[in-house]
Amino acid sequence: MTNGNNDLDRAGRQAAYIANEWSNDPAIMQTQALCYVGIQLERIADALEDE
Repeated sequence: MTNGNNDLDRAGRQAAYIANEWSNDPAIMQTQALCYVGIQLERIADALEDE
């Protein structure tokens, strides 16, 4: 499970970089990562529906 958290932390840093919103709270960073992933999945689903 630790590896999953590391991946999620890395994704949070990437999402924060894109959104330009940094935090020292890991929970906030992980939430940002999950929101960013959710947005990307929504875009993919929309693109697949359009095909």
